[in-house]
Amino acid sequence: MENKQAIKGTITSLKCGKFTYEYFLSHFESTKVDAICFEIYDENEPAAKKYSFILEVMDNGTDLKVMDMFASDYKGRGISIPMILKSKELFGKRIISSSNKHKSRPGEMNWEEGIKKVWEPMVAQGLAAYNPIDDRYYVL
Repeated sequence: MENKQAIKGTITSLKCGKFTYEYFLSHFESTKVDAICFEIYDENEPAAKKYSFILEVMDNGTDLKVMDMFASDYKGRGISIPMILKSKELFGKRIISSSNKHKSRPGEMNWEEGIKKVWEPMVAQGLAAYNPIDDRYYVL
């Protein structure tokens, strides 16, 4: 599944305007996971500052699971929700959260901050729902 040729596009954050994304397919040998890896950045800022967004390709063929939303320098700029929605648009798959109760790989975790700042607002806006049985959020 390795494909290091990045595909480029843009998203818009309601908080901070336009951001560029690039994504490529990758395989994490350590966890045996195929993933879609995004780097998101503001073209007006130093190239070293990038937001990491990674989707795990699930074996069921219908879901992509958010594996990583690492903002660092982009924290609080409203990038996660537009990236989740853009991912659904780009790949035509259901986007799901990680689970704290039903992990598909070691180390999987749905962080409290991600729930409060990303998933719960998406539920409130009618963009996502929570399934308590499998302890996952999913995009509608």
